[in-house]
Amino acid sequence: MLASHQRSRTPIKCDGDEDIMMEASITCADRIRDEKIRERFGIAPIADNLRETCLRWYAHVLRANKTLSVKWASISKYRESNQKGGRSNCG
Repeated sequence: MLASHQRSRTPIKCDGDEDIMMEASITCADRIRDEKIRERFGIAPIADNLRETCLRWYAHVLRANKTLSVKWASISKYRESNQKGGRSNCG
């Protein structure tokens, strides 16, 4: 078999989670899903991170001064999007 056809075991730059993939000696040729890598290393799923960020932002707005128009505009926008069944904007 030609050397060019052999599968390279040297870690190459992949999209996302590069440091973890390099540490685990995982290459792009291995075709392991990001979710499996995150699960193996105990990293929270992306959806959980986004939800946490959204709630952190919302709590920050709620702690703001009650007279701020930004607060009331953002709260009404958040409530409207949830009532319609659509996705919330979170910021």
